[in-house]
Amino acid sequence: MLATLACTKTTLIILSITSLFALPGQNLTGEEEDNGGRLQQIRDEVGQENESQATPAGRPHQHAPPPTTTQSSAQANMEFFATVMAGFDAFHTSSYPYSDSDGWQGSHAPSGTPTSSWAARGRVAYGHIDSDLWRIGAEVAITAGAYEVRWEWSEFHERSASDQLLISSFDIMAAFPLIDHHLRAGFGAGMTWLDAPGTSSDFGVQVSALVQWFPQRPWVVESYGAYGSVGDASHYRLQTHVGVQVWRCTISAGYDYRTVGSVDLSGPSAGVSIWF
Repeated sequence: MLATLACTKTTLIILSITSLFALPGQNLTGEEEDNGGRLQQIRDEVGQENESQATPAGRPHQHAPPPTTTQSSAQANMEFFATVMAGFDAFHTSSYPYSDSDGWQGSHAPSGTPTSSWAARGRVAYGHIDSDLWRIGAEVAITAGAYEVRWEWSEFHERSASDQLLISSFDIMAAFPLIDHHLRAGFGAGMTWLDAPGTSSDFGVQVSALVQWFPQRPWVVESYGAYGSVGDASHYRLQTHVGVQVWRCTISAGYDYRTVGSVDLSGPSAGVSIWF
């Protein structure tokens, strides 16, 4: 009897250890599971870990409330708030690139140009991944002095699997001109979420960076990168496009590199931006 119990206990331990190292898409009998198309594979990788874990990967940790503020900390908070508010008027921002003789944002307004501290733009784009997979997308960015808020939305369509997937992101960034009116860079942080028909949403956090170059009229060059997670899968994106400014419109084309887990969603893209 003791030998039987020991054998049973040993078998359970081995099965538990084996299940920890089982590869996604493969069961313990060695048979491959049918994961459908690439968009279905993304859903599998995003939610592959047990939801009962205390702190799932890619989701922000809960922090304890801050301690009671003292008089000195209150003064420090007021100074920080004043610095933040000053950032809204830190730079001159044209309503659109090359609306004056220079590029876009700088520490001072060109002579004879009305001073502005904010601008907004929206972009629609189409991305071709391959003959079976493509995306449509939209972006909105609002710039106020040294700060920028960015929202991006991409909907992926897979023909062979009759499937679609939505990936969105939201960033709050601090950006500033490295070369007045011609070169601008920034960094920030935000969140990413993934939606698919018939499934619940998955969320994650990301860090991001931005570089914009306005060499001379009418050229506009922009690169945006982000790295983070969504659910239990990593999410990496780097997009670069070159555009031509025509009054308040930027007509651009470039390449969008993006991976979610082990799935590659990269491909060329083209779009139009409208500045306000």
